[in-house]
Amino acid sequence: MGRSGSENVFVWKDSDTQSEAFKLIQAGVHKSNPMLVFRLLSCMVPVGTKAVITDMGFASHTILVTSGEHSGCRGVIVAEDVRR
Repeated sequence: MGRSGSENVFVWKDSDTQSEAFKLIQAGVHKSNPMLVFRLLSCMVPVGTKAVITDMGFASHTILVTSGEHSGCRGVIVAEDVRR
């Protein structure tokens, strides 16, 4: 998983929390109070972490992390974070 130039992939708890996080980020809340955004994460994994897509969508996918210290973490990632 992961995009070029990124160090980590954000795995959101579900699509609703992903949407909420994006709205908070657009409003700049992550700069003044990052914990409001971080609490919406299921986990944050390094680029290159392996995962299985359990539900493929158009803009986002539900995944299960299968490697690393966050193995077993479940959540939603943006489609651009999938490497094939």
